[in-house]
Amino acid sequence: IFNALVAEFFSGKGRTAKLRTVFAVGDEKQSIYSFQGAQPQLFAQNSLNISTKVTEAQLKFEEVRLNMSFRSSPEILDAVDRVFQSNEINAQGLSFGPDGYPPHTALKHKLRGHVEIWPLFAKAPKKQAETWLLPVDFISEEHPRVRLAKQLAKTIAGWLSPGSRERVHSSEGAGRPIRAGDILILVRSRSNFAEGLNRELKLLHVPVAGADRLKLAGHIAVLDLIAVGRASLLPLDDLQVACVLKSPLFGFDDDDLIRLAPLRGAQSLLQAMQASEAPHYVAAAERLRTWQTRATSLSPFQFYMNILAGEQGRKAILSRLGQEAADVLDEFLSAALTHEAAGAPSLVKFLSDLENSDAEIKRDFDAAGDTVRVMTVHSAKGLEAKIVILADTGNVPNGSKDAKFFQIPRVGTSGDPNPLLAWLPRKGEACAAVQKAQDTALALALEEHRRLLYVAMTRAEERLYVAGYHTRQPDDKAPTAAALATHAASWYGMIKDALQDGMVATEAAWEPGQMILSRSRGDLKPGQLAAAPAEPQSLPAWLRQPLRFEAGVQPPLRPSSLLSAADTDDIGDIVDEEAIAAQPAGEQARLSGQMIHRLLQILPAYPDARRDLIGDILLQREGTGLSRVQRRRVIDEAIRVMALSELQSVFSPEARAEVSICGEVAYGDKKFRVLGRIDRLVVLPSEVIVVDFKSGTKREAAIGQMALYYALLGQIYPDHRISAAIVWTREPAVDWLDAVKLRRAMDALSPA
Repeated sequence: IFNALVAEFFSGKGRTAKLRTVFAVGDEKQSIYSFQGAQPQLFAQNSLNISTKVTEAQLKFEEVRLNMSFRSSPEILDAVDRVFQSNEINAQGLSFGPDGYPPHTALKHKLRGHVEIWPLFAKAPKKQAETWLLPVDFISEEHPRVRLAKQLAKTIAGWLSPGSRERVHSSEGAGRPIRAGDILILVRSRSNFAEGLNRELKLLHVPVAGADRLKLAGHIAVLDLIAVGRASLLPLDDLQVACVLKSPLFGFDDDDLIRLAPLRGAQSLLQAMQASEAPHYVAAAERLRTWQTRATSLSPFQFYMNILAGEQGRKAILSRLGQEAADVLDEFLSAALTHEAAGAPSLVKFLSDLENSDAEIKRDFDAAGDTVRVMTVHSAKGLEAKIVILADTGNVPNGSKDAKFFQIPRVGTSGDPNPLLAWLPRKGEACAAVQKAQDTALALALEEHRRLLYVAMTRAEERLYVAGYHTRQPDDKAPTAAALATHAASWYGMIKDALQDGMVATEAAWEPGQMILSRSRGDLKPGQLAAAPAEPQSLPAWLRQPLRFEAGVQPPLRPSSLLSAADTDDIGDIVDEEAIAAQPAGEQARLSGQMIHRLLQILPAYPDARRDLIGDILLQREGTGLSRVQRRRVIDEAIRVMALSELQSVFSPEARAEVSICGEVAYGDKKFRVLGRIDRLVVLPSEVIVVDFKSGTKREAAIGQMALYYALLGQIYPDHRISAAIVWTREPAVDWLDAVKLRRAMDALSPA
């Protein structure tokens, strides 16, 4: 796309006077998305192509190297540069231009930094075989990744403890205590190690954000909620009932179940709890019975909202699983709403769809709050932290998990758009061409492996910790050449080999004989700044109170809706017997009222002599539901109203018809949100006159309508006198409303 856009920018001469330019920004060193098709070498190639075209066109080409770091301290940047400048292999894949790897300059040149390399945690010597009763996937406490996770969690908990004297720098440059949000732990993949590290941090009550990506159906909180649904639908399913009882919603442990389950005989677990004399068993059984009743009558969303909100199940789950579960619960409820929108809701189908779903939650760790973040390097791109820990630096890509398909160019071609596709089922069956393609793929993977390390190291602002673990069993044999090469290619080997000269060695507290290497530049020493004593915190009482029900916003009150039969055949206030006898009924009455309003809107703009003719033409077009006699009566009625002497200003050219009005009227302890339309309005220098035409409405209701208009106009024209009148079109007569009448009408109105 880029080449197609700029191919002709600098071709030809004199074709246009406008100078076309190209501005491109990129950092090859941070290209870590080859699985999405990224090829960082293309940036340098295109840069060379553009510079050639620009030079040939006798224009200026400038390459600006962005070497200034706005994030990291000089100590961190020096470590990064030394790692990738220590030998040619380490720099392979970071820069494809002729100038090679560019060294950095720190904007924060006075910021003090610290780099620390921990010894790799080794696999302990093999002991007696574990008992066969343990699960097949059981991981021993002596496993190196378990020991590393425990030590990292213990170290971080120490940094965050109230009495800690460890410091980082504030934005003003002063020392301050370390917060959980200052710490970013980077791993290569979302493996068991990352899960174990999150678990160890939680066990030590370290605020941790949890995983950056979560499989919704695989999270323990969702599994517990699925068990709730299954147990409610099928109470005889003892396994699901037991899972629910051990969930945070009940908090039972193994001892609670062992005291009950083995002795229940032919009874189900639920029946055994109901028959028990222990109050907590009986209460749990009653709660499960309530859920079973709800499961048959409520939608999935309502069912789970009753548990999570009404019974404070969300609070119980977050108390055990941490804040990470909040995102999971939100997504779970969102899935329940989506299920309801898709058709007839069913708890059975919802649970089935959920269990078969591969929905994944991607969490935004840039807004994770004051928590320790454990995430992959890919997810951390663009983020930063005061303290960065590279936690698993001992592995190296070996191609074992790569795809078995390879692209091989045809013989005698270069840049073939249609290469051959080869499949390698087993490693030992590769021919020369396939082996070459396999070696090329591995070389590209190692280049990205080094770019990932660059991205990981440059996330740190002040402190960088390097840790890892061995997976091989230690022995007394000398390491093989392959093992040495693997170590040198690992992140740990690259960092240690480049930085160990000149670093200070101190013995690791967790394992005598193992040495920690560190280097600092004027770092704050422990004890330099004392931590302020932690002030006791108490939660406000309102936090634990249920929310009050808030009524929804009422729609605006339309004044005409106050009139139960506006402009219809209600003639209770009409005293003219002849008018009663002549009044049309039903639909004719409604249409007659509409046409009178229409004539009183249109006819005042015409001279008196033409009003009869214009009225007849208008009713022939719009009053087709009326007979000729009825149309004649409507025209005569409108003309008589316009002839009233006290309404001459209302029908003057300055007056306006059908004026929309809206607002809020406060009257005592009542509030009215009003949306209406005024039949006729005229604004004079010191007076505003508002009238409404009525043909057969009860007088009390009509005054209530005018009272609202009167109050709103008083807000709009505070310096004018407001005059309000109801014009009865049948007599015709004008009913001027004084303040007493309007106030009584407001007293009788209800805001609902």
